[in-house]
Amino acid sequence: MDSIATKADVRFEWVDGPDMPNAHRPATDAEWNKIDDLLAAQGWMALNRVLTRVLVGWDADGNIVALSTVQMLPNVGPIWVDKSLRGAGVADVIVDETLKFLLEAKARGWIVIADSPHTAKVAKAKGMTKLESPVYVAK
Repeated sequence: MDSIATKADVRFEWVDGPDMPNAHRPATDAEWNKIDDLLAAQGWMALNRVLTRVLVGWDADGNIVALSTVQMLPNVGPIWVDKSLRGAGVADVIVDETLKFLLEAKARGWIVIADSPHTAKVAKAKGMTKLESPVYVAK
């Protein structure tokens, strides 16, 4: 990418997850490990090695001094069951099968928008964590 002017000596570069098919510039294992270590130090979850692109700011010594990630994190939902079948276990099957698929696909996490009390109850029962941070969406 073209040089971006900053007040510091920082070189910016887009790198793709090391397992991304047809990656423009796959990260090396050493680079990906640096990214993972930085995220872990912040208490953040690791990135998906297939579905992530990272804009990395490197200093002159090869240390990461800035980053921005673009990652695919599945949004699960909506889930709907006809009123005549609610309470009959149909939603349980849908939820369990959806979670099975996400695990088989090796999703590193997923988002559920709990716009009903029942959805929030199920998400909590499945061990999900409610975010305290504001969430924003672009249209």
